[in-house]
Amino acid sequence: MRPLVFVIALITVFIAIRISHAHEVPMHKKLTLRAVDFLTQKDQSFVSISNLATDLLEGSEHEDDSFSISDLPLGRFYFHFLPALNSKLNVPPDLAITTCDSLQWGFGVQACTAYPSFRKTSVVLENTHRWQEAISHSSVGAGFKELGYILHLLEDLVVPAHTRNDPHPPLDTDRFEKDQQIQNRCEQGDCMPNPNDNLVRFVDAQEFFIKLRDFTATNFFSKNTIKDNIFAPSNNCDITTFDWQTCGPTADRTKTDRDYYYDVNGRKLAYRGYLGPTIDEVIAREQFNTLAPLAVLYTASLIKFYFDTINPPEPTTWVELSPAGAPPSRRVTVSAVYDDILKKLIIFGGHLGGPSNLITGCKF
Repeated sequence: MRPLVFVIALITVFIAIRISHAHEVPMHKKLTLRAVDFLTQKDQSFVSISNLATDLLEGSEHEDDSFSISDLPLGRFYFHFLPALNSKLNVPPDLAITTCDSLQWGFGVQACTAYPSFRKTSVVLENTHRWQEAISHSSVGAGFKELGYILHLLEDLVVPAHTRNDPHPPLDTDRFEKDQQIQNRCEQGDCMPNPNDNLVRFVDAQEFFIKLRDFTATNFFSKNTIKDNIFAPSNNCDITTFDWQTCGPTADRTKTDRDYYYDVNGRKLAYRGYLGPTIDEVIAREQFNTLAPLAVLYTASLIKFYFDTINPPEPTTWVELSPAGAPPSRRVTVSAVYDDILKKLIIFGGHLGGPSNLITGCKF
């Protein structure tokens, strides 16, 4: 029995080590490079930043690192979920439970705890590659490397499994992040946003995460959450039963299309697998068509947001106008309007003294 127990333990450790490795390093590299390409198209000033892509990729790659040998099989990837990972797998039970989601991991100040079922004790971990470090390290030339860690977390939020509490270990992997055709297409530039798209901007960096996560979770299923009522894609059919009458194809669809369930807008939701609804390569690639360009757009936008944060504009300097001399006499009915086309502030200086029957104020 001991050899069998040892083999089972090895398999469990392997699953845990590989759990939640979203796109993995190669795909993150492609998304980040495309984001730099898109950013330089939108803002030529980034072309002159030396080693921008190299530094970002270094940080992004190491965000998937495992922890020390004594903490194996745990790694940073346990905290790449929003909301926090709380495994619902039945075998083994509670494969992974964590106290931090990716926002808390990338921006918080608290220590994060992981509770893998195969360890008798929990592991408490502290992240030293957060948004705070990206800001503080900007003065010593390491800011973009630190930012790479944060970009990795953001890019993971276009993987439906990472927004829907789905651990997806290797033996139960999600096609979205393993399909080789998907990875090849991004390398060829197919994951670029529309050239006419503008960079997005929010009040703070965390809002990039919230907006992207909400879009992914409310529009796309992951393999193990198709019947999950908690984060149901909008405009869907009856996800609790996948009733063929409400989710099946209409009469004008081809026979091939009749293998899928659809939402009310005709978008494929799930494949009619032999063991029930699932995500096949067709749906995974359709998800990629929408989500990968969003990952590139948001990644490029967050790089720009970071750059603006560490390079704030010069404070406004007020200069006394000339000629100098005595201030003007008292005036009333002063009005002003800003011309957004000419970029000018037009001021009506009012008139002297009190109200007049002949002069009235400007009406805007």
